Amino acid sequence: MERRMFIFVLLAVFASLALTPAPLWAAGGSSFSVAQSGENLAYSLKQDDGEAGGRLALSSLTVSGQRVEIYQEGKQLQASVSQTGENLSAAIEQYGSRNQATVEQSGQELSAAVFQQGDGLRASLSQTGQGHWAEINQQGSRLAASISQTGQNNQAAISQTGEGHDALIQQNGSGNRADIQQSGANGRAEISQNGSDNLAEIISQGSANQAFINQEGLANQAFINQGAWAGLAGNNYASILQQGNYNLASISQMGAFNTATIQQYGNANFASIVQRGSHNQAYVVQR
Repeated sequence: MERRMFIFVLLAVFASLALTPAPLWAAGGSSFSVAQSGENLAYSLKQDDGEAGGRLALSSLTVSGQRVEIYQEGKQLQASVSQTGENLSAAIEQYGSRNQATVEQSGQELSAAVFQQGDGLRASLSQTGQGHWAEINQQGSRLAASISQTGQNNQAAISQTGEGHDALIQQNGSGNRADIQQSGANGRAEISQNGSDNLAEIISQGSANQAFINQEGLANQAFINQGAWAGLAGNNYASILQQGNYNLASISQMGAFNTATIQQYGNANFASIVQRGSHNQAYVVQR
């Protein structure tokens, strides 16, 4: 999609301000809000109500290294950013109608981005600590995504296309990486990581799939892949639980109405489940 020219305003004002909220502004039922505290703050805003002669709002306040960019085009869009700390970056870009995006950052060296295109989309991103990176990308209708990060140097991404999906990533610790990709309709995917250097990935294609990964410990790896087989795709359930260190688990489900669960307790376990077709069931426990 060809984007309109992005207008950026940056003012440098060195002042002692504890909190600098931007005034709420609305057009066509859309609104945004920005709250920043610190030094060398900047935000850039563009909003279009989607009609001929659409209105534009620009506002910037500056009082180390915080940056906010918000671009909205459509109807009844809501965007909110709150920042406290140093060297923070947040971007929200929304097209369509009835979308909502929220970013909250507290700490140092944090980066967050939300892109949404469609109708009835919800995105929430919360970062506390240092060195986190997170991104949410949604295109479709009735999609919901949430990322929460605490600790340091965690990375998370959610990408969803279709309708009715729900995705959640929670990270607590350091050096964790998580990725969720969903396409189709009415899927649910969740990743929870507590510890350090864990890796988790969920790729789900089809309708009404469910996938869950829960990791506690050090350097665990978990992968779930759900897709089509002989024209069948959907209603699969996959779950991986890892408690310990250096565990590896993978589940591959191609088809429909399959169920697979892996539970690993301890260290250096390996498990893999592969399902093709429909109505298969598998359960693995390692201690």
